[in-house]
Amino acid sequence: MSGYARFVAATALVFGLTGGLAAPSGAEPAASPRVVSIVKVKTPWYAPRFFVRWRFEAAAPRYAEIPGLERKFFTIADSGELGGIYLWRDRAAADAFYDAAWHADIAARYGEPASLEIEESGDQVSGQSRTDVPAAVRTDTTFVAVVMRSAAVTPAVDTPGLVHLYGWGRPGAGGSIALWEDRASAERFFAPQGGVPSSAEFFEAPVILEVAPAH
Repeated sequence: MSGYARFVAATALVFGLTGGLAAPSGAEPAASPRVVSIVKVKTPWYAPRFFVRWRFEAAAPRYAEIPGLERKFFTIADSGELGGIYLWRDRAAADAFYDAAWHADIAARYGEPASLEIEESGDQVSGQSRTDVPAAVRTDTTFVAVVMRSAAVTPAVDTPGLVHLYGWGRPGAGGSIALWEDRASAERFFAPQGGVPSSAEFFEAPVILEVAPAH
């Protein structure tokens, strides 16, 4: 049985958002650069939002077993797709998870491939509002993640309401991913700059998985 098949059988995670487990090789992987991935799949018609949130909470602790995963935001995009924003130890760990079996399974379940973006994340910092969270978080959290694919608008670490901030893409050429305490905190940050830019992508993040301490 492949690593992917073992993972699916052992965890039965939400809506097939699972991937292959790389067997330990005995060699220490490179610690840098970390990468961030964004996964979006269409939400099944039979899955109302409250049910998605419940399944996220149930699935969160099992993701802690995935080699190389350091943090995951379980997400529901404003555009309606469900998925996650993942922080990986390195590109090799991400590639091992998103193997051919993962892609085939998603396509079979939803009738179309997942949207998958993977970029380097040279910087990860925690804001003043960071809260230490356990592996599974309450489903009533109000966290919101905002993806900016341009470096033009990036919050400072001491911005009120900022929980985590990731670099997104090559230094000087990419953007950022910010996790906020709530949507109001994110909108307050954008307000002095003329409001939320059309390029900003918002995601509810009702469940957060912390696998390793923030660096």
